[in-house]
Amino acid sequence: MLQEAIAQVRREFTWLSDEYLKKAKELAESNGGSLYLIRATQEAITDHRAEGEPHRRKLAFDELNVMARTAIGHGMDINHNPEWRTGAVILDSEGDANTRSIQMLVMESDPEINELIRNGQIDSVSINGGSPRTESIESCDVNCTNDSCEKCVVPRGVILGELDDIGLTWVVGEPRGIMWKGQHIPKAEPGVKTTIIQPV
Repeated sequence: MLQEAIAQVRREFTWLSDEYLKKAKELAESNGGSLYLIRATQEAITDHRAEGEPHRRKLAFDELNVMARTAIGHGMDINHNPEWRTGAVILDSEGDANTRSIQMLVMESDPEINELIRNGQIDSVSINGGSPRTESIESCDVNCTNDSCEKCVVPRGVILGELDDIGLTWVVGEPRGIMWKGQHIPKAEPGVKTTIIQPV
């Protein structure tokens, strides 16, 4: 029912108008949750070579823009661990050309997570995609055209939440980690450092 109500709001108002946010917040609160506007990722080059990738990964805005709406309706976990799934639902998601980013509206119903966000112990997010449909190896810098250019993996056709219904993850920023549901969860690092969690 919540997804149907948000869909109705989406038809009535343009993305992120004041009236849209007000109605979305009312819907979230009536369902016992808190609403967040999140910059989920920006156009960036990320480094996952420590995890076995041979090159850095380039996320271009054209791919992010296509990827954005695939997150709608999926849930969230903590630190990319589906066993730590929270009560969050991604209500809406859109590519924003001005910031060259994916912006999301997320409702989190877990009171512990909302408190950890308020306290700054959870301070960033990370997108959670499935396997890209294709990948190419391209120059990391579009202005570099010779053989000495650093090469990046460029994924295309990524669907957020495809593998485990988790479209986004909360990232623990607290150096000592957090306690959640009686278990210790360590600090983690997001791939993109410019994510933002903004309470609405």
